[in-house]
Amino acid sequence: MNRREFGKLLAALRKSKVDDNMQPLTQRRLAGLADISEQVLGNIERGDKVSLDRHLLSRLSDALGLPTRERRKFFLAATGISEGESSQLDGHLALDELLRRLSKISLPAFIVDSYDDIVAANSIILRMFDFTEELIETAPLIPGGYNVLRFVFSQKSQFSRFVIKNHEKYLEQSIRFFRAISLPYRATPYYQHLISAFHADPDMGLFSKYFYRVNQDKQADYYFEGEHFCISHAKLGNLEFYSPPLSPVHTSSGSLYIIPYLPANPRTTKACALLAEHGEPNVQRLALWPEKPAHQNYRWAFDANLPKSEDLNLETHKMP
Repeated sequence: MNRREFGKLLAALRKSKVDDNMQPLTQRRLAGLADISEQVLGNIERGDKVSLDRHLLSRLSDALGLPTRERRKFFLAATGISEGESSQLDGHLALDELLRRLSKISLPAFIVDSYDDIVAANSIILRMFDFTEELIETAPLIPGGYNVLRFVFSQKSQFSRFVIKNHEKYLEQSIRFFRAISLPYRATPYYQHLISAFHADPDMGLFSKYFYRVNQDKQADYYFEGEHFCISHAKLGNLEFYSPPLSPVHTSSGSLYIIPYLPANPRTTKACALLAEHGEPNVQRLALWPEKPAHQNYRWAFDANLPKSEDLNLETHKMP
């Protein structure tokens, strides 16, 4: 990330932070909170040459109220270093390897990118949540149709009603994870489109409630990993899973995360085995990656034979 890109990121973070009157922070207000001059802040946001030492970055991250995970990505963005840069893999080769691994996992699992878009899911999790072909085919027509947040918070989704243990913590964690992994991309057109679409959609009212709650949360460094949650399944009964710590796979096209649901008891293990036996094991490719639509009138590919972006006749941009 160069200075101009970091400046745009800082401006986006500032505007996403609201004051006591629910108004976006002005440059003057953020400069005051960070104890720096308004001119210095303006220079940073414009991408002008400013010494971004650790004390300045620490004051800015404090003023923005960034929790630990977001702060780490903020510091990396400021230095121009990509996370895992020294060992980055080719994006397409890395995705191919993750798809191969996903096909071998006998647990509910899926892959997301740094926007929390579901890039692929295995047949077990699709069966567990009863994702029909109709749902998969209509998702590309909806802004963020393959995004985890759409799946978790949409009134049309059954997911938030499925989770019956640690329900509140799970929903808040969904927001925290999204905010942490997406921080370097807050100024991109695709991120701005996602957030605007989610907030504007009456179907996503629950998202807005939790998004603002987490944004003002004093326990922003609480993360759900290591705890467990319970899903109430209509046919299989109550299924209990652990939420595992997640490590990104860094690639030249951005990070990917493979997310398994780990059974918390023998009954759930048996239920996962039944879901695995129900049909042929396969992996469903979903959201486009690494290309992302740059405007609202888009359609994402959803079948297993994903065409190349140049064949889709879409205005797209690659993740920075």
